[in-house]
Amino acid sequence: PVSHTRTLRGLPRPTPGPPSLPGDTTSDAAHKPSSAEAVDLDSLAAFLQQQADDHREDNSFLAQLLAYDLLSTLVEQSIAFDPSAVIAELKVDLRDARTQYDALQRRLDALANSAELIALLRKAVALSETQQSKIAETEKSKVAAVFAQADLHQQQVLARNAEIKALRQTFTDKDTAYSILQGVAAKHFEQQQKSARLLNSTNDQSLRHTLPTIENQRAVIVRQKQVIARQGYISMHGPTWRLP
Repeated sequence: PVSHTRTLRGLPRPTPGPPSLPGDTTSDAAHKPSSAEAVDLDSLAAFLQQQADDHREDNSFLAQLLAYDLLSTLVEQSIAFDPSAVIAELKVDLRDARTQYDALQRRLDALANSAELIALLRKAVALSETQQSKIAETEKSKVAAVFAQADLHQQQVLARNAEIKALRQTFTDKDTAYSILQGVAAKHFEQQQKSARLLNSTNDQSLRHTLPTIENQRAVIVRQKQVIARQGYISMHGPTWRLP
């Protein structure tokens, strides 16, 4: 076989070729018992020992072949290895990783700002709700006070209406009484006129005392009219009904 001549820096140079197969014509001649020898225990033991040695040599040769093939493969792979390409790929991967990291960092910053903004908005909403609740309670109190005042005003209006109704009834009663009084005064005045005419037409002494009576009645009627004009009514037992 052709020996491997390429070497890798830092690695030991491989063997010039694979080891020789035991039992080969170039190696030492294997001892095999002759058919002419007598078979005894010693020769049998020697034969078995020789077979064991041959198997050991075969296993050792196989191990050397595997080691040589593995070493050759490693040397070829290490020679074909291009560190610059790998470094370039690693740089590209590193740049991509940094880009992704920056993007993630910006996203985290944006999320943090959004979280702060949301927290501020929640505080503002809570404060606004509290203020609105206080304002609503104040407005409710004001509305309740207004309704209470309206009820009070309504009661006052009803009371005033009752008073007005009573006053109207009083005015009606006074108008009726005034009409009656005017009728009475008219009759008195008519009687006074008749009495005056009768007194002037006769010289009877018995009728002379009626003139002061008529004058007194006229004075009473005048006083009654003044009381009615001032008070709107006149008491039936007042001093205006008494003669002076």
